[in-house]
Amino acid sequence: MAAYVTEADAEAAGYTIEHHADRHEFVVVEADRVVGVAHYRLIGGQDGAIDFDHTMVIPRLRGTGLSEILARRAVTDEIVLGRHVRASCWFIEKFLAQHPDLRPGA
Repeated sequence: MAAYVTEADAEAAGYTIEHHADRHEFVVVEADRVVGVAHYRLIGGQDGAIDFDHTMVIPRLRGTGLSEILARRAVTDEIVLGRHVRASCWFIEKFLAQHPDLRPGA
């Protein structure tokens, strides 16, 4: 099973990360098919909090590093700037605990 460390690694293998702001989600796409998602809720308007409430990748891609790449992209995206970050999703909470420097507004 391939291990991806950076978003560039994933892109070279045919996976892209997209932000679908209208659906409040970041997705991993493989050949026009969504194979992973990190969903969030905006709380309290423009300067309020953001809560990452659900993250998953399809079973065949678990353990490849794509979940971590997705989480990193989600918590560092411009949508997060100036917001308190919450993580009601266990995966994002674990990721932020391992990377406290990426937790803006904490």
